Amino acid sequence: MKTLLLFCTMLISISAFTQEKQFNKACKKHTIESYEKFINKFPNSEFTEEAEYKKVEIVNTSTAYEHYLKEYPKGEFSSKAENCLCKLEYFKIEKNSKIELFKTYLKRFSDCEDYNAMAKKTLIMLEYQNAEEINTLDAYEYFLKEYTANEFINQAENNIQKLEFENAKKENTIMALNIYIEKYPESSFTKLAKKRIEEIDFNKAKALNSINAYNNYLQKYPKGIFQKKAEKAIEKIDFNKTKDSVSIEALQNYIIRYPHSYFKKDAENAINDIIKKFNKTDFAQIKKGVNIIAKTDTTYYNYKIGAMKQIPAKINIISKSNLKYYTKVINGYIGDVKLTDKEITEVINLLSKAVKSSINITTDSSSEYQLLVVINSSAPYTYMDNRGYPWSGIKGSLFLINSNKKLLFNYGEIDIRGKELNATIKKFAEEVALKFNIWTKQ
Repeated sequence: MKTLLLFCTMLISISAFTQEKQFNKACKKHTIESYEKFINKFPNSEFTEEAEYKKVEIVNTSTAYEHYLKEYPKGEFSSKAENCLCKLEYFKIEKNSKIELFKTYLKRFSDCEDYNAMAKKTLIMLEYQNAEEINTLDAYEYFLKEYTANEFINQAENNIQKLEFENAKKENTIMALNIYIEKYPESSFTKLAKKRIEEIDFNKAKALNSINAYNNYLQKYPKGIFQKKAEKAIEKIDFNKTKDSVSIEALQNYIIRYPHSYFKKDAENAINDIIKKFNKTDFAQIKKGVNIIAKTDTTYYNYKIGAMKQIPAKINIISKSNLKYYTKVINGYIGDVKLTDKEITEVINLLSKAVKSSINITTDSSSEYQLLVVINSSAPYTYMDNRGYPWSGIKGSLFLINSNKKLLFNYGEIDIRGKELNATIKKFAEEVALKFNIWTKQ
C-alpha cells in the first residue's frame, strides 16, 4: 500500500514537472498556436489560465479579453484584462464625437481610473461644444447642472450672461436692463447694459428734443457718454428760439449763457443783422426804448423817434438809475437788500467813468447828443446759477438822444455776469461801448 502511494506521488510529480516544462516551452515560442497546444494537452493545468491570458495578450482584442473575463471572472489576471479591455474600448471611441458612446463607456468602465478620467474629460468637452452649438440658456444650464466641476464652467457662465444681456438688449427697456444688472453685477456685460440704459435715456431726450429733457439727461449722467451731444443740442434749441425772437437782448443773453457755444458766431451775426435792419427801417424797438426811459425818468416821456443823419463827433454820457434794491443770496436763500443813496451814487459814478474810458467818441457834457445808460432796478445783483456757483451781474439799457428830444438809437437790455461786482460793472461799460461802436459803423 505504501509502495502504491509512493508510486502515485511520483507520477503526480512527474506530471507537474512535465506540465511546467511544456508551459515554459510554449512561453518561449510565445505564439497563439503554442499556447493553444498547451491548453488542449493540459486543460486543467495550474498553468492553463496563464496560458489563456498570454494567448489573449497576443490577440489583443476586446473580444479576446471579454472571453477571458467570462471564463475567469475572478481569475489571477482579471484585473489586467479589465484594464486592457478598458484601454482598447477607449481607443475605439477616442476619435469619435458621439456623446452617447462616451456616456456608455463611463457607465461600463466606472472602475477604470486612467481611461475613465480621459473619457470623462472628453465627454465634458463634447457636451460643452454641443451647448455652444445650440447656444441657448437651456443648453448651458443643463451643462452646468450635469458637470459641476470642469474647465468650461466660466465660459458657460459667461455665455449665459451674454445671452441674457442680448435678450435684455433686444427687449430694449430700462427695466429689463436693470434686472440684468441686478442679477449679474460683476458681469463683463454689466458695463454695456449701463451704457445701453444711458443710450435709451438719451434717445428719449432726443425724441422730446427739449431743453428740459436734455437737462434731465445731464442731471442723471453729469459725465455721460452723450454729454457733449446733449449740451450742444441744448445750445441749438436755445439758439433757434432766441434767433426766432429777433431780439438783440435775447441773443446777447444767449452769448453770455454759452460763451463757447458752437452757435456763438451765428448769434453775433444775428445781432448785427438786427442792428442793420433796425437802423434802416424798423423803429419798433426804439418805441419800446422810449417807454423804458420814460419809466426811468419822466422828463423823457415826450421823446420821439428820430433818424441819425451822421455820426456825432461828441457825445454827453449820462448814467441814470432807479435802483432801490439788489438781489443777493443770503444764508443760502435769494432775497432783496435795500441800497443806500451812497451805494447807488457809487455804482452810477463807476459806470459813467468806465463807459467814458471805453467809448471811441469824444465825451463832452455840452454836446447835443446824450448817450443815456440806464441801470434797471433789478441790478446790480448776486445769485446762484443752476450748478450752485455764485455770480454777480448788472442789467441795463442803452439810448442815444439828441437835443430835439429824438431817440436815435437804443439797445434793449445788456446783461453782464461775473464774479466780483466792480469788475462786472467795468465789463458792462465795455459792452455798452462795444454796442455803441458797432452801431456807429453801420
